Amino acid sequence: MSASGQEKFSLWKKPSFFRGAAIHPYNPYYDGVKIFSFVTKEDFASLRNQGANVVSLNYPGPYRADPPYALDPIKLKWLDDAVGWAEEVGLYVVIHFRNGPGKSEATFAGSPDGADEILWYSQTAKDKWVDMWRFVADRYKNRTHVVAYNLMVEPHPDVPVKQPPLPASVWFDLAKQITKGIREVDTQTPIIVPATTWSNPLAMEDAVPTGDARTIYSFHMYEPFDFTHQGFDWAGKGNISGLVYPGKIPSDIYPETMYWDKNRLRDVMKHALAFQTKYQTPIFIGEFGCNRRVQSCIVFLDDLLSIFEEYGWSYTHFVWRDGAESGAGGGDFDYETEPTGTAPVLESSYMRMFKKHWKAAETISPAPGSLIKQTCPSGATAAHPCKAVYYYGQNGKRFVFPNFMTFTTWYPDFTTIKTISPETLSSIPLGGNVTYRPAVKLVKITTDPKVYAVAVGGVLRWVRTEALAISLYGTDWNQKIDDVPDAFFVNYSVGADITTVSDFSPAAELAAASSINY
Repeated sequence: MSASGQEKFSLWKKPSFFRGAAIHPYNPYYDGVKIFSFVTKEDFASLRNQGANVVSLNYPGPYRADPPYALDPIKLKWLDDAVGWAEEVGLYVVIHFRNGPGKSEATFAGSPDGADEILWYSQTAKDKWVDMWRFVADRYKNRTHVVAYNLMVEPHPDVPVKQPPLPASVWFDLAKQITKGIREVDTQTPIIVPATTWSNPLAMEDAVPTGDARTIYSFHMYEPFDFTHQGFDWAGKGNISGLVYPGKIPSDIYPETMYWDKNRLRDVMKHALAFQTKYQTPIFIGEFGCNRRVQSCIVFLDDLLSIFEEYGWSYTHFVWRDGAESGAGGGDFDYETEPTGTAPVLESSYMRMFKKHWKAAETISPAPGSLIKQTCPSGATAAHPCKAVYYYGQNGKRFVFPNFMTFTTWYPDFTTIKTISPETLSSIPLGGNVTYRPAVKLVKITTDPKVYAVAVGGVLRWVRTEALAISLYGTDWNQKIDDVPDAFFVNYSVGADITTVSDFSPAAELAAASSINY
């Protein structure tokens, strides 16, 4: 996968190009005590295997929330791991920070003393938030699959939990400062600026462009909140139940109970559509969801996705693999499973609905010269076809490594492999087998005693004497011989014999084949 900054922003301009989900570094749930279940590479792979092409890293920022706002190496490792895993499985990445200097995770739980929200009132914390993003942008600016920096999860200086409210402009002023800091080290990667009022869709009416040419604007869609969060004690809606969509649903945004359907949803999001039209800028829905235990939640989500795609908006639902079933709402946003089950089900009713929309998502195209393989299903054995690694040639074809010995003449390990969907892999035609890298090894055919040096283009040249072999490859030349199976001999051609040292230069051959070049 390869995309320059300009190409990345062009992807955001494509209708609903990015379709996927948000993910946390860990999923806290309760079973008498608080338990943390950390995400793994397999969680990213499962999202990709279901058809998504982007993951929003809904992660804590790598700078601590408390003064002096120092770098937290543990959180930075979480972020590094996630960015790496996404690249390996073939997902684009949006980096989206839940917290950072002066803004802690307690913001989302309503800290009793308001200390979690001092960001809005402290210039030092604001400056450190800028420093944090400058540091992150400099660290990931060359990662071609990182397609945006989403500046903050649900900014809300205008409606803080405990502190006195401030104008919404406080956020947009900070967003401009962060943008300036990012652009000092990364002029290309797109930036996402979310709406205020906890990223409420109605707040898009007051959204202010930052002036940056590669910026996307965003909101979260949880309206009607009484419906999407009914039954959740942590959201203050634990005493609400029985609300059905479509139907009459109370909401804080209307003075009376209104009938909610697809048209009402459009009305709530009209300010975002107007902003998109006025400024000709992409819109991104960074979060949306509802309590999956509510039967009509799936109808609500299907309507939302249809509207997003009608308007050409990219989106990530909240949240992939949302913890365990037990206690504290664990699993309430886990659409991979049915509400009555605990084990992931590949074809849950929710997943069938999401996959219907995700099937149009464009996948990451590998860059010529890449090592590629297809994503593996859960439980895939070593013999599964998904384990095969190919070289993606300059001619748009994929080439097979006949065996591990051939691979190791070109690459020291498997760390640079790009994972793509089975559909993308199958669309790339086979071009043949990769041959040994020139001059790295001597080879012989199992039914032929001759020892050959490998030249550029897979040409085998017989080394006629032991003295020549010693001169060219050292006294341990006979430890550098690999047997090539007869079946693969057809991949090579036979050239002129090597009769003198001047006939063959291992160093020159090696230099002429710095990469596989088809």
